[in-house]
Amino acid sequence: MTNYFDVKFIKDWMNRTEVENKAIEFFWKVIQLYREEDPEEFEDNFPNFSSSDLEVSIQAVSVTFGNYPDFNYNHVVVTIPIRYKKKNIGVHKILFTFDGMIEDDYFIID
Repeated sequence: MTNYFDVKFIKDWMNRTEVENKAIEFFWKVIQLYREEDPEEFEDNFPNFSSSDLEVSIQAVSVTFGNYPDFNYNHVVVTIPIRYKKKNIGVHKILFTFDGMIEDDYFIID
């Protein structure tokens, strides 16, 4: 079977566009905004918050070609699990355009 998807290309693209750093920095920015904008809900989801209790690492990277059949809503999606005090409490999906810019995100608490 022919491999039409080149993982090395994705890795090189991620390095060139600094997507990993951008995703992690954006995750922390969203956490801070959440804490400022909705402190009660934040405390419910992150009791006695300490950043050292929040595990932050990229779990998956995927490419989506959306809006079929036109395929004109396309992204590289970086998935970061929201893990606090050793418990999975949600997921943060960050959508990057193919030029490495953040276009949208989904911060989902289960």
